[in-house]
Amino acid sequence: MLEDLRNHDPLPSEEEREWMATDPVTVVLRGLAIASVAVMVGLTASYFLAGKPAFGDVAVNAQR
Repeated sequence: MLEDLRNHDPLPSEEEREWMATDPVTVVLRGLAIASVAVMVGLTASYFLAGKPAFGDVAVNAQR
């Protein structure tokens, strides 16, 4: 299948050369940075939109 996509040409095209020149470490680090920003935004939004927590009734120990 790859041979069909490349059209049996041994020389890579311009687009294929760009993909081969891509540094995978940089791509992974950028992806992690974007994911961490997305998580921080989501957590901050959920914290502010949640409102005040509802506390249950508290039993008071009244000494007589």
